Amino acid sequence: TDPQPGTDPQPGTDPQPGTDPQPGTDPQPGTDPQPGTDPQPGDDPTPGTELQPGTDVAPGDGTGSVDQPEEPATHTVTYVDEDGEVLYVETVEDGETLLEMDVPEDDQKWAAHGVEYDFDRPVDRDIVLVATKPEDLKEGAVLTVSLGGDVQGRVAFTLRFDDEEELFTLRSGGQREFRLPVDTLCQLTAKGREGVICTALVTADGKAENEVNGESGRDVTVSAKLGAGENRVTITAVEESAPFTEKTVAPAVPIIAGVAAAAAAVAVIAAVRRKKNKK
Repeated sequence: TDPQPGTDPQPGTDPQPGTDPQPGTDPQPGTDPQPGTDPQPGDDPTPGTELQPGTDVAPGDGTGSVDQPEEPATHTVTYVDEDGEVLYVETVEDGETLLEMDVPEDDQKWAAHGVEYDFDRPVDRDIVLVATKPEDLKEGAVLTVSLGGDVQGRVAFTLRFDDEEELFTLRSGGQREFRLPVDTLCQLTAKGREGVICTALVTADGKAENEVNGESGRDVTVSAKLGAGENRVTITAVEESAPFTEKTVAPAVPIIAGVAAAAAAVAVIAAVRRKKNKK
C-alpha cells in the first residue's frame, strides 16, 4: 500500500536500515556514479594516463617532452704524411687539446699551414696536420680576429689566404686566433647584417695599418700581410641609431609658449596693481 496523500514517511522509517549499498561496494561495471557521488580513489582514469608527479609539460609543445641539452661541438683532426696519405683521424670536442701522435720519421714535426703545431692550444676548428721535416717548416705569425661593439647574436666571418679559406662566427667580445706563415697575405670579410654597421681596423705590432668604415647591412673586407710580430684585425659592430626627428621636441614648443604667455599676464596684473596703489 502507498502512503496516503499528505502523509510523509515517519523519520527513520524509509529507507530501511541496510538497504543502502554497503561500504566498499563500487557501482557495477557500466553504471555511472549517481549525481553527487565522487569517484573513489583508484577509479578511472587508469594509472599512467595522467601526468605523474614531477613531469611538467614543456612550454609550447604540449607533449610533455623536455628539451635535451645541446651536444658539445666536435672537430676532426686529420694526420697525414708528407705525401698526403692519411695516417690517423681523430674526433675531439671543442676546447680540448690534442695528444701528439707519433710522426712517421723521428726528425719530423706536425705542422698546420707549414707552421709547427702547438699541441697546448685548444682545438676550435677542423685541422689537418702534416708530418714535415724541420728544414721545410715556416716561420709562424699569429693573427687574432676579435669582435668589439655590442650586437645581438653572432657575426659571420670568412678568412682567405693562399688557396684556403676559414669560415667562423663570433659574438661580441669573442676572438679567434690563427697561426700562419709570416708574409701571408690574408683577406678578412665580416658579413653584413641589416641594421648593423661594422668597422674594421688592422694593426701590426700595435700600430694601425688599415681601416675600413662600413655601412649598414654591407660586408666589410680588409687585407693584411702578416708580420713576425702581433697581427690583429678588430671588427667593431654597432646597432644603427634611429634617425633624429622633430617629433622628439615638438611637444615642448606649445608648453614653452604657454609658460611665456602666463608670465606676461602676471606682469601686466602686477603693473595694474602698482598703479592702483599709487592712486
